[in-house]
Amino acid sequence: WAEGNGIPAYSDDLTLMAKAGCEVCSHTGYKGRIGIHELLIGHDDVKRAIKNKAAADEIRKIGMETGMRTLRMDGIEKVFQGQTDLDQILRVCL
Repeated sequence: WAEGNGIPAYSDDLTLMAKAGCEVCSHTGYKGRIGIHELLIGHDDVKRAIKNKAAADEIRKIGMETGMRTLRMDGIEKVFQGQTDLDQILRVCL
């Protein structure tokens, strides 16, 4: 799912960020907040499934096929962009 959703594919030169504490962040490695977002686009197939009271798993499947981005996908993209680290994303995206 990575390449089709704007997330870079794995390569040997991929660098993942790691937190490093300092005086400014009280040695936590984090300063401020960033949002991670899940986005389900209201395509006709998704709307039809919701109207027909489809199970959540079915709606999610249709959503993924039509471009849905999950919290984890958005978080991983932000890891690749150097905005946060994988530990933090895995902590909030059970």
